[in-house]
Amino acid sequence: MKPRAMTALTPAPMTAQQFEVEACRLDSAELWDGRVLLREPAGWPATGTNARLVALVGQHLMAAGKGLFFESSAGFLLRRNPDRVLAPDLAVIVDETQITLPTHGFPELTPDLVAEVRSPGDSWEYVLCRGGLWLGHGVKVVWLIDPLARRAVELRPERAPVLLAEAAPPAAEVVALDGAPVLPDLRVPLAQLFPALR
Repeated sequence: MKPRAMTALTPAPMTAQQFEVEACRLDSAELWDGRVLLREPAGWPATGTNARLVALVGQHLMAAGKGLFFESSAGFLLRRNPDRVLAPDLAVIVDETQITLPTHGFPELTPDLVAEVRSPGDSWEYVLCRGGLWLGHGVKVVWLIDPLARRAVELRPERAPVLLAEAAPPAAEVVALDGAPVLPDLRVPLAQLFPALR
């Protein structure tokens, strides 16, 4: 739910620790290679779609009794010197027993699965670029969701992108986001993400 254009707030490079202090004063920001960039509010329908997505994935993980999930206010420290802290709209860590989350600051790790939801101010090309960025940082499954066009793209390393579009009624086919190989039993039907937009 990030805008196409973000506003740089700092002329000099900043560390993740310095950004933690600044981020408390800002509503929504990321640290891009030492530069604080302010994000605009996402607005509707992106926030509604993202809330549904987080709820559905969270219900799945809680029912399974494993895994951690985070919504769009959680930042991850993906690289240092210069520091990069990015916040996906949804992040999943499958095996929480293998990590130690800090009591403050940003976890220095790469999520297993992330999702980005297109905001009205985003171009679809921008969202696709965000997906490539996450793959470059080692994410195993990336979901890019476009509530405006009622479609999604799944990205996985060294595989062709998978384009999904909501089936038109009265089609019986259930079109769903697939969590494999990270969460092979997770499927999120697009129809459950978009019904409020009809």
